[in-house]
Amino acid sequence: MTAPTKAGPPPESLQRKLERLPTAPGVYLFKDARGKVIYVGKAKNLSTRVRSYFQERRQRDPKTALLVTRVADLDYLVLASAMEALVAENNFIKEYSPRYNIQLRDDKSYPYVRITLEEELPRVFLTRQMEEGGSLYLGPYTDVGAIRQTLRVLKSLFPIRDCPGDLPAASLTRECLYYHIGRCQAPCTGRQSVAAYREGVEKLRLYLTGRAAQLRELLAGEMERAATGRRYEQAARLRDQLQAIDRLSHRQRTQVYGEGDRDALALARDREDSCGVVLRLREGRLLGAETFHFRTREGESDAAVLSAFFQQYYHRVQQPPAEILLPAAFPAADEALLAQWLSGRRGGTVALRRPQRGLGREILALALENARTKLDESLATAGSRAGRVPAAVFELREALQLDALPRVIEGVDISNTGDREAVAALVSFRDGAPRRSGYRRFRIRTVAGQDDCAAVAEVVERRFRRLAAEGQAPPDLLLIDGGPGQLAAAAGGLAAAGAAAQPLISLAKREELVYRWAGPEAPLALPQNSGALRLLQRVRDEAHRFARGYHRRARGERSLASALDGIAGLGEARRRLLLDQFGSVPAIAAASLGELSALAGIGPALARRIQAGLAAERAPGSPESGSGEAAP
Repeated sequence: MTAPTKAGPPPESLQRKLERLPTAPGVYLFKDARGKVIYVGKAKNLSTRVRSYFQERRQRDPKTALLVTRVADLDYLVLASAMEALVAENNFIKEYSPRYNIQLRDDKSYPYVRITLEEELPRVFLTRQMEEGGSLYLGPYTDVGAIRQTLRVLKSLFPIRDCPGDLPAASLTRECLYYHIGRCQAPCTGRQSVAAYREGVEKLRLYLTGRAAQLRELLAGEMERAATGRRYEQAARLRDQLQAIDRLSHRQRTQVYGEGDRDALALARDREDSCGVVLRLREGRLLGAETFHFRTREGESDAAVLSAFFQQYYHRVQQPPAEILLPAAFPAADEALLAQWLSGRRGGTVALRRPQRGLGREILALALENARTKLDESLATAGSRAGRVPAAVFELREALQLDALPRVIEGVDISNTGDREAVAALVSFRDGAPRRSGYRRFRIRTVAGQDDCAAVAEVVERRFRRLAAEGQAPPDLLLIDGGPGQLAAAAGGLAAAGAAAQPLISLAKREELVYRWAGPEAPLALPQNSGALRLLQRVRDEAHRFARGYHRRARGERSLASALDGIAGLGEARRRLLLDQFGSVPAIAAASLGELSALAGIGPALARRIQAGLAAERAPGSPESGSGEAAP
């Protein structure tokens, strides 16, 4: 990931629009040079919000900094209230799919159960489109197979017509096949009254909205009345319905989480992959868990991702519950507005809560466990081999008890000869494979003498200060080659760079013991045949190889530089002239006789002496000749 391009002043035409922005609430649309909408946002005050993007002193996250460099034009829509802006923002995001907005993956694939209450004889069926009208929509449901099976069972208990369109009661003279096979009671021909038919629809609705206890009480009362009235056949049918409802309800989790209706939201993230889970509890029982996957940019805050997930999910929910449990990271800025908006949709108060203890905290922990599990499944079974995370990465997280998958691991090693030419190398692995674009070399600047621990501290501090300055994401795990001393030194470097929370371990040679900075003091001995240990060894060994190669190159450059000192007639001024012209001693050694002779003050004779002196140092038999290994 590269540092975001520094944003210059906006184009003149855009600047004029910024100066004329109204102070009213509304929605703004940023466009690129081709006129494509790349970001949609809402604002209580359009002028203040939009102009804030282009204030040079404003601290921006990497995504926003990159976005600003792409903005060439903007449109906006003034609205009557912040509530209207909230709704319009979501509609525009769905319409334009802007690149810099967070969006749920497979937005159109999640079905709803539609109950056409506006019809005299309502239908109940799955649909992927919500339309205006009097229908009730339940969902969305991410487990399509489960909801299909549930509907199949419910329709066998409470026969509901499957014929298309709005069909008035007693409008036909002949019953269809569904009547003859017992899947409909033919209200269209008058064999069943409208009231009796709609009672069946209401029972089905009760179950789907989590009112299984209320439905059971209703059926039990009807059965008792039928038995008292000696309508034994009807009583037996109601008994069978009761037993079927009990069996269907038993498939769901039987543990009761308090009373009332609530949702619990949780988010699990791994770099650019995110998974959101909504646990739906009705009457205290877990009705279902809906899972959503979406892509985000590295550096995007949890607060921004949670806010986008919340708004996009509940724009699809027709009847939100009375209470929604949210993680602590959920942003408080729009909380009052969101609660007001959802209360309007529900027709009653909706409370947004961030529980810190007790039952609410327990429910949130369950939601987070589900989110992490689903994200791990998604990463482990990615469609392409390139996108699949190897088992060793999951094994390593389990062994080290890490919060996040160690998909990106950086390894550090120091290489020196006595107190001369101390260097360090950093390698980067992603999903168990080298990521050579992340390799870095370091010359040790502040350490005198042979002090590997001090060198480790310097390198780690420099690395993490640079990551913070460039707005880059840190690795999921930092691995140091060494034992407790090197580990403590690295922790000191992290603290100095303001990155003390960075997961950190070291791997000692020979014993192959893992030392953990934030964890048990006793070293961890991973099984010799474990994938987790082999992954750490590959990172450690690659860092060692890369550091040794760089050290050989540094020694070679030093020996060549010292060779310049011994060439007769080549004083300090001429040495500086050569370095200014060619850039390095190896480049001087590679220059032709004509290129050297062409420089002022260096004639053919001196040029030949320079070539001869450097060639002797570069000869294979020279005691300090190096490989000159290049950086990946």
